[in-house]
Amino acid sequence: MELKITYVFHNCFIIEWNDKIILFDYPEIISNRAREYVKGKVIGKKLAILISHSHLDHFSEELLEFRTLAKEFKCIVSADVAEKSEKCLNECLVVNEGVKFEIWDIEGKAYGSSDLGVSFLLKIGGIKIYFAGDNADWRRKELPSVIGELVWNVFSKTIREVRNDVGELDIAFIDVCEICENLGGVFYIIEELKPKLIIPMHLHGNIKILKDIANFLRNFKTKVFAYNKLGSSYIYLK
Repeated sequence: MELKITYVFHNCFIIEWNDKIILFDYPEIISNRAREYVKGKVIGKKLAILISHSHLDHFSEELLEFRTLAKEFKCIVSADVAEKSEKCLNECLVVNEGVKFEIWDIEGKAYGSSDLGVSFLLKIGGIKIYFAGDNADWRRKELPSVIGELVWNVFSKTIREVRNDVGELDIAFIDVCEICENLGGVFYIIEELKPKLIIPMHLHGNIKILKDIANFLRNFKTKVFAYNKLGSSYIYLK
């Protein structure tokens, strides 16, 4: 099976195959150029949008406008998104941690997050994909130790649950935090889930740093999608 993975901005990525598209974390904070790019991609396609939580760098109610462009439209949002948006509450599947769902022939499950909302696991034609949302090891010096401990407990517990459920991954979309311990938990995810492909994210558009990060991560004998602009793509084959 072949999946095409495309970078849009921050945690917003597209996965496409045949006439189907998955769009992750479409944000309010996005350029007009990126907005038009996404619109062009979804026209006439079967589209499913997954939103991990309601922070504006991950969610925009504008996502509902894509239903007029797509051949088929589905949306899955975390419970905090539904609390913020009555439209999404009425029109999208709302999920909490532990909820299983199906999109076409795809198996999905919502997992926990060390920040708001959820993270996602998808199985597309035997390809296992973890999308972190904002589930990361956000511990850093200025964070109170009590909060840091809570963050670590939730983050590590979530990753262990994914490992226990599905074992090793094909693809992991992982938040990278330069000022955090363990780059935001990247090494822990590699150790526990052993993804064949890592897609670093949560860079707020600062993708110039990605080349160095990608070179470093390749030391762990895994492939890295080192995108360098809007529309950069990676073909994953299995």
